[in-house]
Amino acid sequence: MFNDSQNQIPVNEERNPKKTVSITEAAQINHVTRQAIYIAIKQQKLRADKKDSKRWMIDRNDLDEYRKHRYSR
Repeated sequence: MFNDSQNQIPVNEERNPKKTVSITEAAQINHVTRQAIYIAIKQQKLRADKKDSKRWMIDRNDLDEYRKHRYSR
């Protein structure tokens, strides 16, 4: 469903942006490998929480902060 036929913006993306992302999504957003994201988490340069004790989930604000600093190994 779209809210504006001219702009073609999906309604759910505009009103309810995703607050957390997976490791894969974080890597795609930052144009790095999943391995780089795992290392950043392990080195505590990027905050992440385990969802259901299985999957890492990263808050978008933490990902933005990480991207601003562009940490390296």
